[in-house]
Amino acid sequence: MSFNDNALRIGTQPLSYSKLEVAKTCGYQFTKKYIERVKPVDLVSSSAAAVGTAVHLILELCLKKYMHATEMPDLAEISASVNTYFVEVTTLSPLSSSESDDISLLLGNTQTLLVRLLEYIITHKCKIFIEEELAVDQFLNPMSFGDPKAFFRGKIDLIIVAPSGAVTVVDHKTNRVNEYQTRESILAKHADQLRAYEILVFFGMAKKLRDEFGIDIKAIQTSLAYVVLADILRNPRPTNLTGLKTLNAEWFVDWVNKLSDRAVEGKVNRDRHCDWCGYKSLCGSKRGLKKKQKQIEV
Repeated sequence: MSFNDNALRIGTQPLSYSKLEVAKTCGYQFTKKYIERVKPVDLVSSSAAAVGTAVHLILELCLKKYMHATEMPDLAEISASVNTYFVEVTTLSPLSSSESDDISLLLGNTQTLLVRLLEYIITHKCKIFIEEELAVDQFLNPMSFGDPKAFFRGKIDLIIVAPSGAVTVVDHKTNRVNEYQTRESILAKHADQLRAYEILVFFGMAKKLRDEFGIDIKAIQTSLAYVVLADILRNPRPTNLTGLKTLNAEWFVDWVNKLSDRAVEGKVNRDRHCDWCGYKSLCGSKRGLKKKQKQIEV
């Protein structure tokens, strides 16, 4: 079980889930963005991304405020905190009127999620780690997030650690959902990301938890704090030690190898008629070719 030559080649600059997702979507975009370091030519800011960033920051600030609480704060106080941070966040990074409306509609859901998370954290006397930066080398040994020799790294929204060694990994999601999506399909869509985070937490954080807090990881459960649904979607079964050390580690190596091969090949995914990539006027996709033709005609 080892990473292949392509993975080690592109892993000289630390890999991450988001980078490998680019390779999965389009190897061409990965090559331009991360290997050739070509700047996008058609970069368009996303309204959804701006709203998502703001909601993430509000959750982060609220969790930091209550991370050492021993008693559950009342709902009025939590509501006031959410609204206060909403004003602070949108003052520092102003949003358009439509973006402000979108995030205003999500504030109630954000409060609901925050209450559920705090109830669990405080009831079970858990330690929490917010925006935790984790990294491992090619042998899955823990490394500093900023170490240029790190092979794979990631920043995790929330890690909840119970005294028993039960760990919950939470990723905040602000994506919209449609009527055809079920809890199971949403979890399946994000399965690779959650499994990669399991690996990062187990191999990148176990030593810290043992040395600093005397806690040994017994199992890890991954979940999505889905703001649009005001719900926490948990994977039905936590992954135990055996699964983390063997099955998940094997999956992780295979997953990284496959996507690294795709990244190095640099092929355009013509099956996706993408119109979001900043390199679309350079590639050979159908929409990219149409854009080139329009430029020629002009």
